[in-house]
Amino acid sequence: MEYKEFLDYIKSSINQIIGKEKNVKILKVLKTNDIEYDALTITDSHTNVSPTIYLNQYYIDYLNKKPLGQIINEIYGLYEEHSKNIELDIEIFTDFQKAKKRIAYKVINAGQNENLLKDCPHIRKLDLALVFYCIIDNDYLGSATSLIHYNHLDMWGISAEELTGTAIENAPAILKPELRDMNDIIYEMLKNDLHKQQINGELPIDVPINEELDRIMKSMKNQSPIEMYVLTNSLKQYGASCMFYQNVLKKFSDNYNRDIYILPSSVHEVILVPVSEDINIHHLNHMVKEVNRQDVDNCEILSDHVYIYKRDKDEIIM
Repeated sequence: MEYKEFLDYIKSSINQIIGKEKNVKILKVLKTNDIEYDALTITDSHTNVSPTIYLNQYYIDYLNKKPLGQIINEIYGLYEEHSKNIELDIEIFTDFQKAKKRIAYKVINAGQNENLLKDCPHIRKLDLALVFYCIIDNDYLGSATSLIHYNHLDMWGISAEELTGTAIENAPAILKPELRDMNDIIYEMLKNDLHKQQINGELPIDVPINEELDRIMKSMKNQSPIEMYVLTNSLKQYGASCMFYQNVLKKFSDNYNRDIYILPSSVHEVILVPVSEDINIHHLNHMVKEVNRQDVDNCEILSDHVYIYKRDKDEIIM
């Protein structure tokens, strides 16, 4: 079965289960880095809010011999589970005064998002772009987000300049910047991992965890003495935008009295490295590219190269 036939089969099957009182659609959804997904939505006359169920992975499952009946059951099960928990105040989207306090911005790669940017208000920064979104708090979803498009500006009756000013003022207040030593993060991850190994019997129970941690951390520091700090926001979501918060990089740079390398780890965080003669920027660029290829989801890649914060000019350059 070809992909188009698969989508038609999914839609027809869900239609038979749901019945005529609900509307089943398969829509194209453009995600970050102009990656397009096919998504199934189910709405009725009472609400236009629906869980978005992405179908691309299900086709891969089908090609890997997962039974179609099982796929249909999983999709319908997801709809049943999530539809009961989505209760959103729709006025958040229609009333700018309600949406205003929830608006922030995230940073994405401009060149990789040409199609997305055609439909979204944005600000260019170097080879990046700031786009705007609304944070939607929900007991089930947590802090979900909704990207702001030009049609939102028309509906709200506001200008792109007003949207920009609102987001720039809001973001540092509602999504406070967080800066942590990379070694502290690694230490916590290793500690949790070692505890799990002891619980699972993979590590003898009498091995002192703290001594093992100290040994591992000492070995890592000897292999890579570069100081690294992770900058994100309080939600750990779209936290790379903190690099554009006023005075965040300046304060960090002033503490070291040096310029700062900025490694774009993902759209969710960046890594700050004080500039030093011992650090080869070509090595850092190579490291960023390798991490992007091996460890970062395609939708979350920010950039393939390092940026530099120049302390004397208080600006980021490529």
